[in-house]
Amino acid sequence: MVTKMERLKGGAEATGRNVGYVRLSTVGGDATPHWDAQKLGIRRFAGERGMEVIDWYADEGFSGQSLDRPALQQLLADVQSGAKGFDRVLVWSPDRMSSNAADFVTVCGRLSKAGVELVSVS
Repeated sequence: MVTKMERLKGGAEATGRNVGYVRLSTVGGDATPHWDAQKLGIRRFAGERGMEVIDWYADEGFSGQSLDRPALQQLLADVQSGAKGFDRVLVWSPDRMSSNAADFVTVCGRLSKAGVELVSVS
């Protein structure tokens, strides 16, 4: 996964079906941009590489310390079922997916098992 992320960040074009995931915490003082800014960053990253974001998953008011978030659970269900057939999940930063290291590894494993790549754009 790291090789693909480095290649994508280096400016190479990437094709395939891509979705975005954004999350806003419940905790005040979170320095992560509002999800409009996260989406803008993801769209800009994708556009510079000839990628299209076909769908969005968004959780507002949920901590990254738990995987119990509606949009994240829907994303993982869609990955497992292959229902939407996407190739990549684009996030503003890895902590938007999870701020718990063990949970982050779990999510990456589930994505990888389904052949879906996680790409952080920041």
